Amino acid sequence: MPEIKNYIAVVDLGGTKILSAIINQNSEIISIAKKSTKSKKKNETIFDRIIQTIEEALAAKNLNSSQLDGIVLGIPGSLNPETRIVNLAPNLGLKNVNVAEPIEKHFNTKVLIENDANLGTLGIYHFEGKEKCKNLIALFVGTGVG
Repeated sequence: MPEIKNYIAVVDLGGTKILSAIINQNSEIISIAKKSTKSKKKNETIFDRIIQTIEEALAAKNLNSSQLDGIVLGIPGSLNPETRIVNLAPNLGLKNVNVAEPIEKHFNTKVLIENDANLGTLGIYHFEGKEKCKNLIALFVGTGVG
């Protein structure tokens, strides 16, 4: 895991909710913000809602975006972490979209994307399973199954 000098924002983008958390240098969650994935506002995009939850999580601890070392987006569906293209996320209505670019442009920091179930499995291993297991299988059930 790269060294965290300031903070990182992690975002769980789900079919029904967007959950953003701010993580400190000790890998501790210090702030969380959550909102519905679907907006009631006509012209509000999913990118706007992701940005809002990150900003709310930062504001809850009087932090600003210049203190972010990066942002990680966990996205359900088929994607390519290198190109940052979501090939297909049917529960979100995303197809062949670079979801990282608008977030990166807004916050002026690096944005990484990965499948949400992959990130969840890595989190379980890192925080709970490293000392206890050789192999790990995880099943995540939400709006979809991963």
